[in-house]
Amino acid sequence: MRHFMKGLALAFLALLTRTVILALSLGMAAFAAALALEGVKDAHVYPGAAFLLKAQAAAQAPFVAAVRANLPHAVGGVDYAPWFYLAALLVLWVVALTQSSRLNGFRWSLSQQNKRAAREKVLDAERAERLKAQKAAMARLEADAKARADRESLERARRAAELDAEQRSLEAVKVREADRLAAESRLAAEAELREAEELAERSKRAVAASNVQGGSTQQRSRDELLELMAQAKMQLEKQKRTLSFLSIDVVDSTGMKIGEDPSIATRDFKLYRKLVEKAIADNSGLKAAWTPDGVMICFPNAETAVAAAKQVIAELTDFNLHVKAMRRDFRVRCGVNTGTVLFDDAVPMEEMSDRSIDIAGHMQKYADVNAIYAAEHVMAEIRGSADFAPAAKEVDGHRVYAWRASDN
Repeated sequence: MRHFMKGLALAFLALLTRTVILALSLGMAAFAAALALEGVKDAHVYPGAAFLLKAQAAAQAPFVAAVRANLPHAVGGVDYAPWFYLAALLVLWVVALTQSSRLNGFRWSLSQQNKRAAREKVLDAERAERLKAQKAAMARLEADAKARADRESLERARRAAELDAEQRSLEAVKVREADRLAAESRLAAEAELREAEELAERSKRAVAASNVQGGSTQQRSRDELLELMAQAKMQLEKQKRTLSFLSIDVVDSTGMKIGEDPSIATRDFKLYRKLVEKAIADNSGLKAAWTPDGVMICFPNAETAVAAAKQVIAELTDFNLHVKAMRRDFRVRCGVNTGTVLFDDAVPMEEMSDRSIDIAGHMQKYADVNAIYAAEHVMAEIRGSADFAPAAKEVDGHRVYAWRASDN
């Protein structure tokens, strides 16, 4: 409103100034025309000329009279009073023209201010619109982020539930495996007991028969029985071999999978298994029995068993840096034991049952991360036994010696 009133006042003053300029211009033109007509003979006889001369004389009369009364106006008999009038008109015309120019400048400045204010208003509106759009976009992004966080939370919960179920299933498998091994041990013991009972029964029958048949028959039955027992013992001795067993298990394998994509976890554990299988092949492994994340391996001697364990631990460094995609690194525990067991190539590792195998598994359970625990009697079979140090522990009645990776 203030700018409008200011503009209106400037427009009025500009109109008034232009009117004054026009009036002064007409006055000077009339003076010049009258001056010209005075030089024309009998000009006063023409009505228009007479009117112009009369009007011009009337217009300048007050000013001329004032000049004549107050200023020296005649020089050499020439009256300069009318020319003072013209000079006054000219000065007023210049002043009015200057004022008009200033007013036009003010009006242009005000117009520019109005234009700037209008542009600023438009820019403010555009900024407000952009701000509104940005707020709407931020609200959408926040909503999307919240929805994504909710989905990820549900996915983590689902994966945690799956891993929990997998862990329970793994524990159930371990329990069933332990029950199976115990049952096999029990069955083997019962079979040995039955064989002993059968041998005893056959011995009784042979003795009874010998008592009935007499001396020579008695001696022959006893000889046959001794031969049968010797052949059975020889057959069992042929199947006995001194072997070494290596147990490897991934440390906190279940915890590693929490929060990981199941497909990534499956892929990494498959590649880890290939790494272990390569170590088995490189060191002449005979048999292997796998649990979901662990393995029991049979080797011809302790030297190859320890070499395989060291190879696995060494290659895990590059595996963790350049192969696996899970966040947490693969770390293992290893246990080694040697013993004489019944060995048949046709029998799978899963079906072999002996205390020597159990001790290797127990050594692994007590081992440190990226370390190998071995029973004391194994040291005599290892050329690099100097790398092992007493662990101040005892497992299943055996003193423990430990080898640890250099970066432990």
